[in-house]
Amino acid sequence: MTECDSLKGDFFQWSRIQADALINELLDCFLGSPAFLVCGTVLVKDYDEMLPELFKEQVVRHPYHAALQACIGRILGRLPPHFNESVGFVLDRQEEFCKYAIEGFEHLRRESGDRRIGSVTYDDKAQRIPLQVADIVANVMTRHMRLEQKRPGPPEYWMQRLLKHPHCDLAQFERREFEIFVAGMLVIGAQQFPPKWNP
Repeated sequence: MTECDSLKGDFFQWSRIQADALINELLDCFLGSPAFLVCGTVLVKDYDEMLPELFKEQVVRHPYHAALQACIGRILGRLPPHFNESVGFVLDRQEEFCKYAIEGFEHLRRESGDRRIGSVTYDDKAQRIPLQVADIVANVMTRHMRLEQKRPGPPEYWMQRLLKHPHCDLAQFERREFEIFVAGMLVIGAQQFPPKWNP
C-alpha cells in the first residue's frame, strides 16, 4: 500500500491516476463489510517529549510498542457494554519488535486484569487478508495525519471514502489524551522498576 501510494517499488512507473484507481478498487473489497476499523496513532514527537529516557530504554523501548498498546485500548473501547469474551489480536509480523511486543502484551494483560485481552500472535500479511486490510487503514490514517499537520484541507477522494465509513474509528492521540495514556504507563512502570526512572 505504501509503495502504491508513493509510486515506488513495483509501482514506480505507474501514474497517479492508475494508483488511485487501484486503491479505490481495494477499498471496494471491504468498505461494504460490517467489520469495524480501528486505528490508534501516536506522534513520535509527543513520545520523545513525554516519556522519561530511562523509561523508553527499559520499558517501552520503541514508539511501536506505545502505538500497539494505544491501538489495543481503542479496540477495547469500541466493544459493546458488558462484552465478556476474550479478544485475540493478530499482528503483522515484525521481526524487530515481535519478541518484546509479546512480552509487553502479556505484561499489559497481567497488570490491567482485563479479561477481554486474549491472545496475541504474529502472522504474515501475505497469507492473512485481514492484515492486508489493516495495512491499507494504517497507510490512509498516517497520510491523513501528515496532510493535517503540513497542509490542512480536504483529504483525497479515496481517503474520504475510508474516513466516512460508518464503523471506522481513525483517531490520533491528541497530546492531552497521550499525556493520560503515558501517566497510566508510568504508574505501571513505577511498580515494576521503582524508583530509578520515576519522574
